[in-house]
Amino acid sequence: MLESDWSEARDLRAAELPDLEINLLGRLQVKLFGRDVHLTDRQQQLVTLLTLGLSREETAEAMWPETDAAKQRNNSGVQVSLLRRTLEPWGSRTYVTESGLDRYSADIDELKAALADGNADAVLRLYREPLAPGLTLDAVQAAGEQLREETVSVLVEAARSADGAAAQEYLRRVLELEPLHEEALQQLLGRLLKLGRRQEAVQRYGAFARQLRQELDLEPLPETSALLDSVGSGR
Repeated sequence: MLESDWSEARDLRAAELPDLEINLLGRLQVKLFGRDVHLTDRQQQLVTLLTLGLSREETAEAMWPETDAAKQRNNSGVQVSLLRRTLEPWGSRTYVTESGLDRYSADIDELKAALADGNADAVLRLYREPLAPGLTLDAVQAAGEQLREETVSVLVEAARSADGAAAQEYLRRVLELEPLHEEALQQLLGRLLKLGRRQEAVQRYGAFARQLRQELDLEPLPETSALLDSVGSGR
């Protein structure tokens, strides 16, 4: 029916189509009817930027920053048309609108909701790097950095009141993302010491101190060192 020439019937059936599935966290994948949709490089950029919430004008600027506004609009129009042919071969407007994308689900939207709610378990489950791998656009890089910052902030905050196992999981993830996050290290060291896991705490401290010296030529804060009775073996 979608491939027929009966446009009225196509439009009616188009309303029954499933949402477009968009994954940007740790992978760049677009699926329709449960199957991967092959997109060109430009189409990947367009879908990613629109999913990130950029307007058509902002998307054009991000994709062609060295081009004048008129050329940006023309390029954007061409790419939107090509994207429609790929996602809507039946010819009815379904997923690509004048303002952006419609009728889609995206992992990044689920993550943003979890971040806004301070849902650390969901954030831990959802967050993956890099954002839209393979794309080097400044707007994508900036969005990825912001997501990382917000993820780290939520996990550190949640660890303050979480039980032992959950707190350790949050803090370990923070230190995977930001190895020199000293507040997270302090929290983790304190919890390890309370559990009697001094050797692990000393090893963690020693690895942190070495990396801090190598990368920034700095020493751990006095309050970090003070968490351990003796740090000699960890140096």
